Amino acid sequence: MPYDDKLSSVEYLRSYQDSVIKASSIVIVGGGAVGVQMATDLKELYPAKEVTLVHSREHLMPLYHTKMDEIIKSRFSELGVKLITGTRAVLPPDGTQGALKLTDGREIVADLVIPATGQTPNNGFVKTLEPSTDDPLLNPSNGFIKVRPTLQFKDPAYSNLFAAGDIADSGAHKAARPGAAQAQVVAKNIVAMVEGREPTEKLLVTPPGIHLSLGLIKNMVFRNPNVAAGETEPTVMMRDDGKEDMNIDSVWERRGVRVAEPKEYHL
Repeated sequence: MPYDDKLSSVEYLRSYQDSVIKASSIVIVGGGAVGVQMATDLKELYPAKEVTLVHSREHLMPLYHTKMDEIIKSRFSELGVKLITGTRAVLPPDGTQGALKLTDGREIVADLVIPATGQTPNNGFVKTLEPSTDDPLLNPSNGFIKVRPTLQFKDPAYSNLFAAGDIADSGAHKAARPGAAQAQVVAKNIVAMVEGREPTEKLLVTPPGIHLSLGLIKNMVFRNPNVAAGETEPTVMMRDDGKEDMNIDSVWERRGVRVAEPKEYHL
C-alpha cells in the first residue's frame, strides 16, 4: 500500500479493483498464503478469467507439511487455477500487461501481474542504532531484528527495546496468532521491568499453523506436526461454513471491540 491516509488508500484499492475487473488474464507471482488465497478468490469471483500462479519452488507454502501442498493443488485443479512451479518470474515494475518472463526461458502473456512474493521488513529505525558487539542487530539473511527468548533485542546495549510480530527474528512463523502470543510476552516483561523485576517471560515457539481461505467460503485450519511430541502427521480441518469472512467478527468481539457495519466506512 503506497499511502497511509484513508482517502488515498481507498482510491488506490478501487483503481486496483478496476484493473482486476478489466483483465482477462491474471498472473500471481508467489505461492505463499497471500498468493494462494488471492488465486482461489479471483477464480471463484471471476471464473471466466484465466488465473495463473507462478511459484519458485515445487511445493506451495513450503513452511508447512507437504499435505498442505496437496490440498491446495487439488483446490486449484477444482477451480481451474493454472500453476507453474520451480521457476522464478521477472516482475514488471508497474504490473502492466505484457509478457512476463520466467527464469526457465518461458514467457506468459498477462493483462495484469500481481506480486505476492513476501515481506520487506520496515527496519529503518534499527539501522540507525549502533551495535555494541560484533553481532549485528539485524539478521543479515532476512532483515529481521535479532531477539532473545524474552523478545528483548539480542544486543545487550538495548535491553529496554523489544521486537514482536513479523519484524522479530523469533523463530515463530509470521502470522496473527504467533504475533498475539508475542505481544503477551512483551507486555508481561515490560511490566516486570517497570516494577523493578527481571523480565523472565519467554516465547514458546510452537509448530506453524494457519487458518487459510481456499476461495470465498471454503477454508481450512492446518497445523504442522509437533515433532518434539512425536507427531508425524499434520492437523487438518476442512471447513465450508457458508460464510465469506471466516467468522472474523468473533475475533473482534473477543477483544471487546464493537463490530461495525460496512456502510459505516463508506466515504
